[in-house]
Amino acid sequence: DNKGISWHSGAYGGETSEHIRGAWQIYQHTGDVAFLKECYEGHFRKLFWERLSQFAMNSFEVADMLGQMASLTGNAPDVEHWQQLVRRDPEHIRRMFDDRWEANGISNYFAGPSNGMTMTNAFWAMRSEFFPREYARKMVQAWALNRDSGFYGEFFPLAMSKQAMQKFNTPVDHSFGYTPDTAYFTLDGMFRQRLVQEATELTLNHIENYNWNEKWGVPVAPEAYRRDVTLFGDQYSNFNAGKILLYLEGLAGLSYSIPKKRLTVNPALPKRWEWMEVRLPITGEWVSIKYSLDDVSVSGLKNDWECLTLGE
Repeated sequence: DNKGISWHSGAYGGETSEHIRGAWQIYQHTGDVAFLKECYEGHFRKLFWERLSQFAMNSFEVADMLGQMASLTGNAPDVEHWQQLVRRDPEHIRRMFDDRWEANGISNYFAGPSNGMTMTNAFWAMRSEFFPREYARKMVQAWALNRDSGFYGEFFPLAMSKQAMQKFNTPVDHSFGYTPDTAYFTLDGMFRQRLVQEATELTLNHIENYNWNEKWGVPVAPEAYRRDVTLFGDQYSNFNAGKILLYLEGLAGLSYSIPKKRLTVNPALPKRWEWMEVRLPITGEWVSIKYSLDDVSVSGLKNDWECLTLGE
């Protein structure tokens, strides 16, 4: 599901432009320029030369990635093209977010639709490094934590807000009451905005309720839950792929780059947990990252690597 020609990625996104982000991350994790060259020259350059499709305000970042790919793969003349294709001066970028804030009169909501169908996709744009953090805080407080008209149902998140559910109630709407990929994109945005308390608690709430079946006593990965919280579809859906990243990139706050020889740890350990340990294979070595409520320790990292430990 995650690299199909026309299918949807539960880890990156529903538009092919998100494959750029996926390929760039693979390069960061491998340093494989030959792979990057094949992706760029054989696919991305041909597909996006005239127009870059968008997913959740991603065009500013992916255009930059295309420029970096061009530079790394011997296509330096292309860099200027990608710079011109998407305008990226700070004033313009900020205006693109400001213009969509509280659109169509929907308070504390991003890119609200004219028909009032408020879905979680407003939160997905928080995955952008350019999303204004003050907007993120307001939207999470007003909509994510809101059990009356927002996205907090039997657990978090509903695919559609309770406010919109009163109007939109077709059989399809009822079938997809809670969905896994939309939950990941929503929670990932909160982590990226460093709304640590909200992101950690809502992530645990989601995984405990969505990905554990109390009756069967086993983990599950459902395609969806209906609005009445009965199972819909299969129970091993790859649309849950992003849930793994909620542990690795969210709670553990891990990212690394082989070309830069850098491991970054930006922890978000839940307050109810005393400790956590992650073992990550990097350049053939197992790197151990141990977390407690007041400390992070890293062992096994090669001597010529840099380790950055960040805070909130």
